Amino acid sequence: MGGPGSSLAGTASENNNSVGGGEGGADQLANLNSLSKYDLNETLDAYLLNDDSLNPFTEINIDSKFFDNDSFLRKFKNTNFPIFLSLNVQCLPSKFENLKSFIISLVNSKVPIIAIALQEVWSCPNIEDKQIPGFKIFLNCRKSARGGGVGFYVRNNIDSKIVKNLTLMNERIFESIGLEIKINNKKMILANYYRSPNPPP
Repeated sequence: MGGPGSSLAGTASENNNSVGGGEGGADQLANLNSLSKYDLNETLDAYLLNDDSLNPFTEINIDSKFFDNDSFLRKFKNTNFPIFLSLNVQCLPSKFENLKSFIISLVNSKVPIIAIALQEVWSCPNIEDKQIPGFKIFLNCRKSARGGGVGFYVRNNIDSKIVKNLTLMNERIFESIGLEIKINNKKMILANYYRSPNPPP
């Protein structure tokens, strides 16, 4: 996800069962961020052979470090660039209140969050109960198998619509949702994909 003059960040929130807070949590974050296998910039550079003429991300600030809530707010609250997040929530119904509090804290701290891509939303019952003030929700959930599913929260003031040919559900094999959004009269495509670690044989 992203576009010229935007930032793409991933976060590991303590509310998402990823990294805890406190001194031990800070050590965990430092250890995770020291591992090159988690550096998206290195991965992209290797794939694109460090050739900026081939790289569609040259004008995008990609930050693939792990964050807890506090470190994320410290890092991005003063930025002028639109922020796009990607989060594996591992069951939206059970994590919704924590996610809602995190997103509201971003808004209250003036973090210019535009969209949040969600993976492993699991089930989608009572979508009206998963609303977050100031955001629209888009979901593509499994109908039968447990787990998986993808979605987006997008700011209400951003024109957005689902791109049907990018929104697919082949349960436990390939699950996706695509959106077209418009920022400053420029159209952008956001695509969110999930592949199960345990596909059917």
